[in-house]
Amino acid sequence: MGAKLVLGTAQLGMRYGVANSVGRPTQDQASTLLRSAAAAGVSEWDTARAYGDSENVLGAVLKEAWASGVHVITKLSPLAGLLVTDEVGEPDVVALVDGSIASSMAALGANRLETLLLHRADHVSAWHGAVWRRLLDYVKRGDIGTLGVSVQSPGELLEVVRIPEVGHVQLPFNLLDWRWDDALPSLVAERKNRALVVHVRSAFLQGLLAQNQSELWAKIGVRDADAVVAGLCGLEDHFGRDVRDLALAFVRAQDWCDGVVVGMETMSQLAANLDLFSRSVLDADGLCFVAANRPMIPAPYLDPAKWRIMNE
Repeated sequence: MGAKLVLGTAQLGMRYGVANSVGRPTQDQASTLLRSAAAAGVSEWDTARAYGDSENVLGAVLKEAWASGVHVITKLSPLAGLLVTDEVGEPDVVALVDGSIASSMAALGANRLETLLLHRADHVSAWHGAVWRRLLDYVKRGDIGTLGVSVQSPGELLEVVRIPEVGHVQLPFNLLDWRWDDALPSLVAERKNRALVVHVRSAFLQGLLAQNQSELWAKIGVRDADAVVAGLCGLEDHFGRDVRDLALAFVRAQDWCDGVVVGMETMSQLAANLDLFSRSVLDADGLCFVAANRPMIPAPYLDPAKWRIMNE
């Protein structure tokens, strides 16, 4: 069946995504979505301290009895108030880490965080490892279950995947993203040696692959947007499946992927995603065909952090 659906909740706490035309839902709308997702078997929810009010939105429904089987994955604050310099003392770092964890627990209504990821991979070693040491203290006390890292690039993945205490990795990946080809063997090797959960985010590249419109590709700066759309349409014709279906079928078929984080803010999106996750994944020949025939996108446009949104 392939990797499972993980509910992404950034959209529930703030306006998020270049293709988001709906905006942030109300608390009642978000609560209905969360309850419906859980009822449909979507029991892993991804959030972060940096996702606006997302943790608070989740906390409002997690206190209800039906939510006892839900597993929340959250992320430490990006610690934007600290400069990564030698002058910053460890007590300052520890205070911000403690504050982020306390705020997450309060918002989620939890006395323990089952899975906590670093939102910035460089925080593993920043400030002489002060952040990571403090998080390990929480694990030893039982206040955090699993530690992990949200990575942004293949280089970051290679840096963190060999750290034995890292039990969860989240990375951006989609059917256009050729950047990971050389790094994935190391990930696969680590998964064979120990327990390591891997989740993919940005399978739709913030909605660009869900809609596949020239104007959206142009909005992030892609010069030959029409060629990208044409290339994706060619894949649709070959497989007889639309690009949204193919985007998930490609990612879910990766044998190193346990879950795909998909953000959504409406009931219709939830229904559509549940349907897509019920469909077959691509076989080995299909994966090879996509890799050989997908449009070639320059690396900066595969990383939303590097986008320069036009006309805003």
